[in-house]
Amino acid sequence: MCRDPSPVAVIREALERFRSRRPLRTGSFLVTLWGDAVEPRGGALWLASLIRIAALFGLGERLVRTTATRLAAEGWLARELHGRRSLYRTGPEGRAWIRTAARRIYAVQGAPRPFDWHLVVLPEGVPEGVRRALRWLGCGRLSGDVYVHPAPERERLLAVLAADPRAAGALVLRDPRPRADPAVLRELGRRAWRLEELEAGYRDFLRRFAPWRALDPAGLSPEDALRARLLLVHDYRRLVLADPLMPADLLPADWPGLAACRLCRDLYARLLEPSERALDTRAPETRGHAAQARAWLRARFGGPVEAAAAVA
Repeated sequence: MCRDPSPVAVIREALERFRSRRPLRTGSFLVTLWGDAVEPRGGALWLASLIRIAALFGLGERLVRTTATRLAAEGWLARELHGRRSLYRTGPEGRAWIRTAARRIYAVQGAPRPFDWHLVVLPEGVPEGVRRALRWLGCGRLSGDVYVHPAPERERLLAVLAADPRAAGALVLRDPRPRADPAVLRELGRRAWRLEELEAGYRDFLRRFAPWRALDPAGLSPEDALRARLLLVHDYRRLVLADPLMPADLLPADWPGLAACRLCRDLYARLLEPSERALDTRAPETRGHAAQARAWLRARFGGPVEAAAAVA
């Protein structure tokens, strides 16, 4: 924990922790930035604006240019040339993944959910990209080629399998009313999702971000608020996208994911308004969508939080 309790020092400590990660995975962070901040504001950004925002996190211009080009080649973004200027828009494939991820990242953990268990048995030779996509959807791995999910987005799941000929022959079994004992389902979750590792990740998240409850947004510049917001979401996103988001009665006792969700919701609500002002300045082309974006963003994590006590 930072010895200097000032808001700026706390944010700087988190920024240094982010920059010290190896590998840095710039593409993953730009996807967080795009999904959390750009897509709600219309999903289009001049490269110069993307460079200005990324500079707040110590990411250099050359690295941002290279990463944006790669994300465009992968279908996350679509690049338009306007003379010597580049405009990036959310690509069709990127939009599908961002919206799928958003429904998981900003969900209320532990909320009642209907079961719709799916078991996916992959053919031999399915590439790592398909397996990675299944993990993005929240599927757990029971064995080498067998994946499971308690309630996936079925259309997206089938689209992932159909997109690669080597996965098109996958067997997909569905059981919306499992007759297994809850204890059996809990054990299934433990095996498929390595819940011990996920639990440790959530506890580390709580340890690092719980001190942020003392942050007063009034003591932060808009730029520091944007830094804090995106660092918070990036770390939370890395955990929740590996989480099946099981109903509370199938989770281990004192599951820390519930507390992590409440903490993230509270901090996000506090940081939202000042961080949006930073985007108004650093990405002025998105201002036309700012009011609509604010209304949309306030509804994340189940809506606004009235006080920090609500998540304590």
